[in-house]
Amino acid sequence: MITNVVKEGLRPLRDFNRRHPSLRYIAVGLATVVFCFFLGERTIFSYLGHMKRKAFLQKEYNYYRPRYEADSARLSEIKDNPELIEHIAREKYYMHAPGEELFIITTPSEDKE
Repeated sequence: MITNVVKEGLRPLRDFNRRHPSLRYIAVGLATVVFCFFLGERTIFSYLGHMKRKAFLQKEYNYYRPRYEADSARLSEIKDNPELIEHIAREKYYMHAPGEELFIITTPSEDKE
């Protein structure tokens, strides 16, 4: 008796399925597309976020790359030239050779700071 009630309740669904047999494949395909683009781990929104991050990093790379190349060239120049090392030590760090005197002359505006 219960099985007859269930069978009678499912009859409209069975009839609809017989009239439209490809509908279940369309529904499964649509569910797959919705899951892949909107509900999964790798959604369209995360893809757009990654693309935005990639553009930001590429912009930073393009900004820092010339500086890196210039600094690398300067470093290799310093390693190869001992006179340049001495020049930088005297100019930036106020170092002097033994027996030399070092005079630091400042402007009046530097004295106030």
